[in-house]
Amino acid sequence: DPPPRPFFLYAGTLEPRKNIDLLVEAWRRVRAQCDVGLVLAGRRREDCPAIPTEPGLRWVDTPGDGELARLYRQALALVYPSRYEGFGLPVVEAMQSGLPVLISPDPALREVAGAAGWVIDTEDSGAWAAALTRLWKEPDQRRRLTAAARLRAKVFSCKGTARLTREVYVEALARYAR
Repeated sequence: DPPPRPFFLYAGTLEPRKNIDLLVEAWRRVRAQCDVGLVLAGRRREDCPAIPTEPGLRWVDTPGDGELARLYRQALALVYPSRYEGFGLPVVEAMQSGLPVLISPDPALREVAGAAGWVIDTEDSGAWAAALTRLWKEPDQRRRLTAAARLRAKVFSCKGTARLTREVYVEALARYAR
């Protein structure tokens, strides 16, 4: 069945460190004043609380690549309030799709998103609700974040990755070659 339109998207494993409870709480505040949905896309680990059944909230268990790409294209923004990340691949995928990204201040997420990420306090559902509401109500803000996301995503292209890898090798040779 199609996702609610318009909607915010969370993509990734559903587990305690991903802060799904905070995200759902913030979305409920926004939903009370705006007709916007939330799609949680990813496998739910056993230690994650059950996903409540309520209007506007949809869980897509383990979406395929095509379905995930469609969700990225259709969403208003990726919302990623994780408490800890090693890298943050969904943030890169969202930016490559031209999707604004709202992230926690986790260092890995900040590094991946750069200036394109809208950083929101990890434990403040009110701040998340305010950011979601602003993004919903202000198309100019969405356009600015979309442009920033597309620009930042270029760093993660094959060519960009090759360039960065080369820079690391050049620096390593300069430091450690004798």
